[in-house]
Amino acid sequence: MVDVVCCEDERYVCGVWAYGKRDTASGRRVHDRNILLDPCQDPVPELVEYVGTVLEATAPEPTRPP
Repeated sequence: MVDVVCCEDERYVCGVWAYGKRDTASGRRVHDRNILLDPCQDPVPELVEYVGTVLEATAPEPTRPP
């Protein structure tokens, strides 16, 4: 999960998280925690760059006054 806030054409990455999972007694895998990743370690820089590319490609056109 990449936590990003966008405001006034600026983008701020708040954190990149991995999901932790575990097996229950019945054998099912369940999500049980989020793990904050080091911003300098792989794959964090690549994920941040990818998310930036996606946000730029899908950003709406600026609203112009009539």
